[in-house]
Amino acid sequence: MLHAVPVGEKDSDIDHVVIGPSGVFTLNTKNHIRGNVWVTDTVFMVNGQKREYFGASRYEAKRASALLSAACGFEVPVEPVIVVMAARLTVKSHPADVHVVGRKRVRKWLTQQRPTLTPERVEQIYGYARRDLTWRQTLG
Repeated sequence: MLHAVPVGEKDSDIDHVVIGPSGVFTLNTKNHIRGNVWVTDTVFMVNGQKREYFGASRYEAKRASALLSAACGFEVPVEPVIVVMAARLTVKSHPADVHVVGRKRVRKWLTQQRPTLTPERVEQIYGYARRDLTWRQTLG
């Protein structure tokens, strides 16, 4: 796991990148510890206010995939995960391409995903992911 991964030349970062047997994931943490969060496959709401977290998480994963793929020399799929800290989290339905997980369940959720990478591939991807240059590349 990598934390606060700086991406590009500005002040943007990825909260967490997880690389393991079940794949590569970007974890976008959302702290609404006193809030009520309600999620469907198309809407993410905090205390009745719609938030645009799905699009941002998709973009983050797509960008991470492009940067890791360029560094590794092979395609590295990356799945977006929104990790929610909230007083109450209600997930009515999940988006097809973004995972939404409560903070207390994220470790268990990650370990329950189906393995897709060999140990050698995990080490290879992690080797490039640890390099600052990987995340500072300019993609054409």
